[in-house]
Amino acid sequence: MTNHALLVIDIQNDYFPGGRHSLVNTEKALSHSLLEIDRALKKNETVIIIQHIHTVGGPFFRLGSLGAANHPHIEAVAAKKGTTIYLTKSQRNSFIDTDLANILEKRHIQSLTICGMKTDWCVTETSLAALKNGYQVKVIESACTSLSEDIHQQAIQNLSDHGVQIC
Repeated sequence: MTNHALLVIDIQNDYFPGGRHSLVNTEKALSHSLLEIDRALKKNETVIIIQHIHTVGGPFFRLGSLGAANHPHIEAVAAKKGTTIYLTKSQRNSFIDTDLANILEKRHIQSLTICGMKTDWCVTETSLAALKNGYQVKVIESACTSLSEDIHQQAIQNLSDHGVQIC
């Protein structure tokens, strides 16, 4: 076990074409995230798949809906082998009302690589919270996306300005 973990945030069906809140460049972000998952599992690193769930009346990621499910490719790669943990959340920040902090502490994790969707919401909020909590944080730019390329790039710049390593 290493002291590094990969967080895969909200790569869920509703963000893909035909979903309730589709983003741009989802296939690119998905393919790069899959590469990151494979890389982490080969190194025996902890992979944490984080899934956002809204109440039944939420705008998207509705509890029990197909849109709220993790993308099937994420499930397939993560299930192959390794140390994969699944978490659900209801906030943009993956540390709020989840066991994420406890999991990282118990595994002596000191650094995080983050990929996922949406760059300007959940990726940003989780990355900044991780920094505040003393973790080294790296975001894989090509494995993230948002509503537009401009919004994605603004979020990446914001993360960089706050000390997140962008790769």
